Amino acid sequence: WLIVAICLLFGLFLTWIMHKVVTQPFESLVNATLSVADGKLDTRLDTGRPDEFGQLAKFFNEMLDHINEQQEQLKVALGNAHESTKAKSVFLANMSHELRTPLNAVIGYTELLIDDAEDLSQEEFIPDLKKILSAGKHLLGLINDILDFSKIEAGKMDLFLEEFEIMS
Repeated sequence: WLIVAICLLFGLFLTWIMHKVVTQPFESLVNATLSVADGKLDTRLDTGRPDEFGQLAKFFNEMLDHINEQQEQLKVALGNAHESTKAKSVFLANMSHELRTPLNAVIGYTELLIDDAEDLSQEEFIPDLKKILSAGKHLLGLINDILDFSKIEAGKMDLFLEEFEIMS
């Protein structure tokens, strides 16, 4: 009986050692991995062990540090991208305004010149004036489209919902 008792105690001792040396560190790694998967990037493992689990814990912590650094860089890059988008939208809005004002004057004066040419029976000028008017209106349409895109990007586009019948 003594040998059986000694073997049983030795088996329990080995089980306890295996639990301390292998199972606990492995469970810590699994729990830390699950914690990181849940978004807790401040999770850290104890790196004080001199064995492979200590090395693995060290590499795990370094990986998390690297992930945190990359997330910070991404936040900065996202902030810069938002600022650039805002600056672009402001630029487009200002430029479209600065272009539309003189273009509206060109269109208005061209319409007046067409009216004057018709009143004075100077028909030879009318086709050229109509080309100027058409090109001006086309350019104004393009500028308005650019402004619409900048409004869409800024989330300031007004939509008007209307119902209509589709005719066949």
